[in-house]
Amino acid sequence: MSNQNPIGIMQGRLSPPRGNIIQWFPFGTWKQEFALAREAGMDCIEWIYEVPNEAKNPVKSDEGIAHIQKKIKETGVQVSSICADYYMEKLLIRENGEINNDAVGHLRWLISRAKMLNIKYIVLPFIDVSSLKTKEQQASLLEVLKAVLKDA
Repeated sequence: MSNQNPIGIMQGRLSPPRGNIIQWFPFGTWKQEFALAREAGMDCIEWIYEVPNEAKNPVKSDEGIAHIQKKIKETGVQVSSICADYYMEKLLIRENGEINNDAVGHLRWLISRAKMLNIKYIVLPFIDVSSLKTKEQQASLLEVLKAVLKDA
């Protein structure tokens, strides 16, 4: 496995599908995905953090972080990024352009969790209901990013 140009896979792609959902946190099989990724020659996994399975996501607890660290050490497969689908439901920027301070606080928390795992990237998906359609929304996002930059 090469670190120069790491090749990775989105979490859940190495687990059996869950109905018609194409992207979800595989709470029952996330541990096995590390070994499967290694077998497939992958260097890293993009972790999913979402609202529906938040309570089952090991990123949420220190014990869970320790389990992830153990799997990284056992397999050599890193977690290089988090896809923060959480903010597709708990919007960082509301439709009217207002900043959702609770969600921003959660993002700060998620950044702190990512640091514990040496994760370099957090993907903030602005698609579907969370897409930024107005200049006000875009300006608010810029404010949010500036505010959390020190945390990152």
